[in-house]
Amino acid sequence: MWTAILPAISSAIIAGVVSITVPQITFNFTRRLEEDRWRRGQRSQLYIDLLSEAHAEKSWFLGELSDRYRLTPKVDTRMSPTDRVRLGARCTQFASDDVQRKFNKIGAIILGYDLGLDRAVPEDEDAQNLPSIRLGNQIAVQRELAAAFNELEQAIERETKGDTRKNDP
Repeated sequence: MWTAILPAISSAIIAGVVSITVPQITFNFTRRLEEDRWRRGQRSQLYIDLLSEAHAEKSWFLGELSDRYRLTPKVDTRMSPTDRVRLGARCTQFASDDVQRKFNKIGAIILGYDLGLDRAVPEDEDAQNLPSIRLGNQIAVQRELAAAFNELEQAIERETKGDTRKNDP
């Protein structure tokens, strides 16, 4: 009697275990895939914002260097301080250490020159009150900014190349 019932009971128990665990495993796997896709989307949007802000800062600073006595107002495309803080928080959350370092390097270059840490001493006394950088230093800072921006672009490209998948929309 038990020999006829035992296979039926064991197959029912196995079917019950499979019917519970397979959907749970599938759900967890799908959830992980969706989290990865969401994280990649957030990182992609962040990297677009980082490149935009780095380009805006570079353009603003180089414009400041070359157009100190410009009569027409320039358009400042940099982010507001509040948006910049949000960008920094998102960068801390989603960006790699390498990308963060390279983005901060651009700001450090600009800040160093903007505060006059690398400025040359002007030749004549009348020019001492003017915040200026000699032409040689302007070319050096342009090269330094271009190199830092290229490093940032390359770091972002290296990271995003691994994120591309055929199934992503």
